[in-house]
Amino acid sequence: MATPCEQVQDVFLKEIAPTIEQLVKEFSWPTLFSIVEDAIKAVEAMEGLDSGPEKKACAVDCILAVYDRYKIDIPFLPAMFERAALKAVLDIAIDAIVELLNKNGIFVHGA
Repeated sequence: MATPCEQVQDVFLKEIAPTIEQLVKEFSWPTLFSIVEDAIKAVEAMEGLDSGPEKKACAVDCILAVYDRYKIDIPFLPAMFERAALKAVLDIAIDAIVELLNKNGIFVHGA
C-alpha cells in the first residue's frame, strides 16, 4: 500500500503534466516556482501528513519526482550538480512560499 506522500506524488505528476511539458521545452524559474507552489498545495490538501517537516519532505519528493521523470535541464548548471542544486533551492523556496501562502490566508491552521 502506498504511503500518503506516494499517493500525492502520483496525483501530482498526472495533474501537473501540461505545466511540466512547458518547463521541459524551456526552463524558467517562475514556471518551476509555480510547480513548487502546486506541490505545496497538493501536499497541504493530503490527509495523513501531519507535521510541517513531513509535508515539506513530501513536497520536495514531488518536485524531485518531476525532475527525475521529465529529465528537466536547468541551464548553466552541469548535469551532475543539478539535483543537489535543486534540492538546495527547494529547501529555501518551500519555506518562503508557505510563509507567503500563510500570510495571504491560503492555508488556515488550527481551524
